[in-house]
Amino acid sequence: MTRQTPYGPILSDLDLLSDTDGTFAVRWTGHTVTDETTALLKAMRARSVPEFQTAVEGFAFPPLTFLAADDAGNVGAVTAARVPARAPEQGFDIITSPEQSDRDWRRLWDGRDLPHSVNPSQGFIASRRW
Repeated sequence: MTRQTPYGPILSDLDLLSDTDGTFAVRWTGHTVTDETTALLKAMRARSVPEFQTAVEGFAFPPLTFLAADDAGNVGAVTAARVPARAPEQGFDIITSPEQSDRDWRRLWDGRDLPHSVNPSQGFIASRRW
């Protein structure tokens, strides 16, 4: 049985990680209640790129980048996700203290805060297959 904490399940209990020092848990937006269905339904009804961007603000998981275009010739690339609002100087440390986690999770960034582009100067957007 996996032990649970306010910071998620304790993964250091797993046999696979038995040689790891210390105890750690994984806090993840995928463990929270989200409503991607409503966000996608709103996105399908959007009549403009700005409406589309607003529609996907409720989308959390999995993180995606959507491309959109409208009848007026507007184009956009919008990140749809929710992630803890970490200060850039923190870098991407995977393991943080409970106190730092609490600070990071006070606010979640969504598509308004994450990278996006509407009508870029080059006049087009593109997506590439990784």
